[in-house]
Amino acid sequence: MTEPFTEEQVPIDEVLGGDSLALVGEGGRRVLLFEVENKIISSVQQPDGSHRDTVIIESEPLQATGEPVRIEFPVEAVVTRLRRVK
Repeated sequence: MTEPFTEEQVPIDEVLGGDSLALVGEGGRRVLLFEVENKIISSVQQPDGSHRDTVIIESEPLQATGEPVRIEFPVEAVVTRLRRVK
């Protein structure tokens, strides 16, 4: 039996460790259900002197490789967070 859940659109900077995300590919197809283990905020200086801010989310290390899946988003990105219905 599967548990009911709701979807909510949230800014990537509101995502926390333990959150489950439904990541969407081109054409609106869901391509990955992703549980966030770590969130890293990064700011890199560009050649023109401006800064590019990003949020990197990581899964827990995969059994096959021992490495986490890492996905980088611009700070203004909106993602789909899944919540269990109680």
